[in-house]
Amino acid sequence: MMALLTTPKLKCFNCGNSFPVNFQKALRAQEIQCPYCFTKVEESSLDKVFSAMGEIQDVNADLVKYHTDGRDEPLFQLEFESTEVKKPYVNN
Repeated sequence: MMALLTTPKLKCFNCGNSFPVNFQKALRAQEIQCPYCFTKVEESSLDKVFSAMGEIQDVNADLVKYHTDGRDEPLFQLEFESTEVKKPYVNN
């Protein structure tokens, strides 16, 4: 039997650092805090963050299940990477 561990990461633009989020621990505490500068994710955003993390974990669990349950489907893992993009300079 195989399992994939999905570890979400958040980037804090207050200090510029990225950090892994322990999904279960954050869900129990109902907060996410940057371990570098201690800035917290606003409460109004937590539900969306938790929902997105749970959805990714569910998708990865299904991908493993479809690979190992006799369907013989190729194994994939869903990952996300975000990149900060600056708006292009406009000459007025």
